[in-house]
Amino acid sequence: MYANPNADGDLSLYIRKYKEKNEFLEEELIMNWFIQLVQGLQYLHSNKIIHRDIKPQNIFIDDEGVLKLADFGISKAMDHTQERAMTLVGTPFYLR
Repeated sequence: MYANPNADGDLSLYIRKYKEKNEFLEEELIMNWFIQLVQGLQYLHSNKIIHRDIKPQNIFIDDEGVLKLADFGISKAMDHTQERAMTLVGTPFYLR
């Protein structure tokens, strides 16, 4: 249903292709991706891991439309779920 035969990398490339064609992504597709992203983050957080650099360039889409989180270079494993990461890291544009 969400197959993406033109998938060739990350979400930013996919968005750019649509922008260049002056087309909009379907709301159902966006909602599907949002749910996948939230489920992925929920899994990480349940395992006491925070990603700390969520951005379109770190979200890959496979040929079936399944999202994959990437680039865990600045992620952090926490000791317990109530702990807070006190350092400010990530891509500046996305820190707003």
